[in-house]
Amino acid sequence: MSTHEEQMARDTADLEKFGYQQELNRGLGTFSSFAVAFSYISPSTGIFTLFFLGMSALGARLWWTWPTVALFQFIVALNFAEVTSHFPLAGSVFQWTKYLAGRGYAWITGWFYIFAGILT
Repeated sequence: MSTHEEQMARDTADLEKFGYQQELNRGLGTFSSFAVAFSYISPSTGIFTLFFLGMSALGARLWWTWPTVALFQFIVALNFAEVTSHFPLAGSVFQWTKYLAGRGYAWITGWFYIFAGILT
């Protein structure tokens, strides 16, 4: 068995541990690649369009907000990475909360996540 096939077998076994069957198509086509690249560009667009507003409101203090925010965002990213490594399921925040805190909290968290996505 090749390395790719071994990894697929391990992934399938992980999903079966949570009671799910492997159904996700793991292909990445042209449109998907474009969508990922575009989503990475969009935050930088927001940063550069709002830079003038921040400079006019905070002045030179704006420079100190960047490393502070970057540090805390990195801590959040590390937390998401750790939770994802333990619960590698589609559904992200909903699934993580379901296994860590129960279905009721997962339902509320799922709706918060949807509204946050709509508002941002």
